[in-house]
Formats: sequence, C-alpha cells, structure tokens
Amino acid sequence: MADDLTLGIAQIALEPELRYNLAKMAIMIRQAKLKQCRAVFFPEAALTCAPHTPKIEIDLGLQALAQDAQENGIYVAFGYLDRHSDTSPLFNAMKVYDPRGQEILHYEKMWDVKKGPLPNLFEIDGVPFGAIICADRWLRKVEDGPAFMGAKVLVEFSNNFADEWLPDQEWFWYRPRAVRNGVFSMFVNTSQLDGYRDHEHLINGHGHSAVFSPDGQCVASLAGEVDALLVCNIDPSVATGDVAQQRKKHPLVGSLWSFDTDSAEPGDWEGLTSQEETLTFAAAQMQCYDDIDGNMALMRAQIGTAANKGADVIVFPELAVTGALDKDIEAADEMALEMALDLLSASAKTMDIGVVFGMPYFEGGKRYNGAFAVGKDGQILTRYAQTVVDRPHLFAAGDQLQSMWFDLQGVPVAMLVGMQEALWSEYSEMAALHGAQVLMHLCYDGGDPLFRRQVWANMASFGTITLTVNAASAPANGGSAIWEDHRRHKKQEAYSRAPYSATRVAEAYRGEDILYTTETMRTQNPHMKRVAERDPARKAWYAFGAQLVGND
Repeated sequence: MADDLTLGIAQIALEPELRYNLAKMAIMIRQAKLKQCRAVFFPEAALTCAPHTPKIEIDLGLQALAQDAQENGIYVAFGYLDRHSDTSPLFNAMKVYDPRGQEILHYEKMWDVKKGPLPNLFEIDGVPFGAIICADRWLRKVEDGPAFMGAKVLVEFSNNFADEWLPDQEWFWYRPRAVRNGVFSMFVNTSQLDGYRDHEHLINGHGHSAVFSPDGQCVASLAGEVDALLVCNIDPSVATGDVAQQRKKHPLVGSLWSFDTDSAEPGDWEGLTSQEETLTFAAAQMQCYDDIDGNMALMRAQIGTAANKGADVIVFPELAVTGALDKDIEAADEMALEMALDLLSASAKTMDIGVVFGMPYFEGGKRYNGAFAVGKDGQILTRYAQTVVDRPHLFAAGDQLQSMWFDLQGVPVAMLVGMQEALWSEYSEMAALHGAQVLMHLCYDGGDPLFRRQVWANMASFGTITLTVNAASAPANGGSAIWEDHRRHKKQEAYSRAPYSATRVAEAYRGEDILYTTETMRTQNPHMKRVAERDPARKAWYAFGAQLVGND
C-alpha cells in the first residue's frame, strides 16, 4: 500500500453535450498528471450527454477516457450518464480506469436502477477505496459498508443541487462519515455555470468539493469555483478504520454488520404504525447545577412552563438531574436519584405532561447513564441505558436496545443518549426502520458546535421528528434543536433542499431556552419502504436492523 497519495478532484461545471464534457475532462486529466496526481476524480454525471444521445456515442466517450488514463499513466474515476439501448432511459453510473486504461470498477447508481449490485472496492496503488454515488448515501451498505470491508477512503461522487449547500451546516454528510468510520472522506461535486440554466437536463451544482481526515479535519476544500482542480496529499496509514471496527465489534449494533444477507430470506418487516396525533413537543435546554436539589427546582418549573404552553411532552438533556461532571455524578447516591425520580413523576402527573430526562441509575451494583420517559399519569414508560459509553470509569454499558422505546399517545418514540449514539447513525436509522415517528437525543456536549449540528443533521434525516437536546451549562454549550423530516417533500424553507435532509424548525443558542413545535404525525415512517424499493436484495438486512432495536 502506498505511503502517500496525491489526489486530484476535478470540480467541473457540466456542459450540455457529451463532446464538450469529454474535452473538458481530457484537459483536466492532463492537468492532474502535470500536478503529479496519482488519481483524478470527477463528479457524478461528469460525462453528461443530452437526453437523446445514442448509446454508441456514450461508449465511444468511455473509450476515449480509458485512453486518456493510459496515455497519462493515471487513475481516472468519474460519473457518467449511461443507457442500455437507444430507446431506454438514461441513468447514472461510474467507472474507474487504472493507468493502463483497464476498467477496475463499474457501478450503477442503485437509487436509479433500483436492483443494482453493491459496488466493489477499488484500489489506487494498493489503497482500497469505496464509492458512493450521491443519493446512494441513503443505502447503509453503500454508505458505510466499504469501511467495514477495509476501505481507507470513502468517495462520494455527486451532482448536488445548488440549494443543498447549507452554510451553517457545511459538509454535514461528509465530515461525520469520516469520523464515524475512522477513514478519509472525499466529496466530489459539480459546480455551476449560470449561462446553462436553460438546459433542463443540467443541474446547477453548488461545488464545495472537499477531503476530510479520519479525525474530521478538513484536508482540502473548494467553494463554488468552476472547472477547478483541487490537489491534496493523504497518508493512508492514518485511516485505521478503528471506529468502524469498534462498531463491528459492539455487542449490540455489531450484529447488524455481521448479519449474513446472502443466506437470509427476504425480510417482510413493514414497520410500526402510528396514530395520526397532533402533538406539541418541548425541548428544554437547561442550565444544570452541581446539586440535585437545584436541578429539581429548575426542571419542575420548566415542566410547568411547558405544560402551560400546551406541550404533550418535555425533553431535558443527558444527566440533567445530576449535571455531567464526574464529581457530581459520583456524589449522587441511589436514594437521592430515586427521590428525584419520584419528584419528576409527581410533576408529570400534576401537570398532565410527559417528561423525558437524563439521570444515572444503579442496577446490580453498576451505574448506568440513563434516559427516563415518564407518562402523563406519572408512570415510568421506559428506562434506557446508554449502550455506547464514553466514560467507562463512571458508567457500565447498557446491554439491550429495546428499552429505547415508549408510546406517546399512540406514536412510537425512540431515545438515544450521548454523542456517540448520535454519530453512529445506524442507531437512528434502525429506529426509523422499526417505525419511529419521533426520535429524542439527549446529550451533554461541549464539543465543536458545528460538528454536533452536522451529526444531528445526519441522525435526524430518516423520516422522524427529532429533538436534539443539549445542556446550556459548561462543559456543554447549548445549540439544541428540533428537526422535521417527516414531511420531506412538503417543506418550503428557502435555505433547504427540501427532499434531501431534515430541517430545523426551532433552535437554541448558548443560554437557557425551551423550544416548541406542534406536528401532526403520519401513520407510518416511510424509510423502510424507501430503502427496500431501491435496494431489494438487502431487504432482509434492513428488516433485521429494524427488529434488532424492536420492543415488540
């Protein structure tokens, strides 16, 4: 495996005809060679053609690119539009040619062809790469699967709409992907030529191609430059894939990645159904004190405030009862925690509101980082123990996922605790596959606010209403939000490309705040149907993931 790789990303604006795109790509391949790149990457649909381009012209264009790779002695990876015959529709695909001009990868976008095989890994000088074509990021075996197979670099080839770039979320798909897997993450996107907006078959890409290291640092990036070559060096040895392996070895979520899809029968799981309830949610970004009594007084006051606003449920942060400092957690004994639970249960019953909050608890001589849900009648609906623990000197890891669930007036709700469970986004996806309509994430995080928002945008984009609740007190730094993704094609926010990610409907900053939203729930989360239609060969795998977290 190469100790060092120089890579080029060609951020091109698409031309209306194949011959123009082909000429532009030939020039940029030569530029990459002159800059001593070992490989050059072009975005999705880089070899774009007009709608009625004959199949033979596409094939000749591919032959020309293979020859360009050979003549320049460089790897060339690119997206293109293909068709099976002159009368069949165009679809997105990609190829990689090696420096001999030999094809080492052909991959048809599964979101387009719907029954295509998973893409294989490909190697550049012995370094394994994984490929993702744009919307195939929704298919978990394409999104993260290559990292479990040993890929050092995950490359997304995209042709993203201009309004998919959200300046306050930046690379919210690509940076968490790197950290979640412990590998490099590359984003290769098109840029925009204003003069071609009248061509209906062209998309105005937003650019912002970038490379992220395994720790989430930006190695190199572009803004909206047109026809620019981004050159960067990476050290493949730092891409250990350690986080992917940690997930694979995890006693709970690891079984998802070890599930034998090939020998499994097609899954028949369709997901939980829901009442069409209109619910008002409250997210309390509270200042946590260093004593339980102070936190109890504040939480009970905020419960009353939310109830008077008509909220059906209020959600507090992780460790809201004790605060998050080691000394405060260690000072909270079993009796004090049970008294706090009794007080919060009484408040829920008195104020006729559901209450969700973070609090340690003891069981079998072990301390767990818990999330509690209390119903309007004051009864405990569920108690979930964090299963991905970042402070093992304080907490034991929970050993089952089924307790993340509770029923809120006929609506299935799932809870997660801590930033690792949010970063490992298969947690939120499995909950969505099982049928969650609402996701509640409780955290006490003082890390980079932008990275936290990026992680939340990932985990909130599986068809749920998502409450991401952080504390306002140090070491936490706020930023709580409520996200809406259950009416994906009906959103009207000007700053968001509606069909492609969750939208924040309420957001807090650093201080204390209570956020509210009122939403009418659907009868079913559509995520299972969406991925099973695009990837029917893995329907059993998705069904297994749904049932892995299920409480039925």
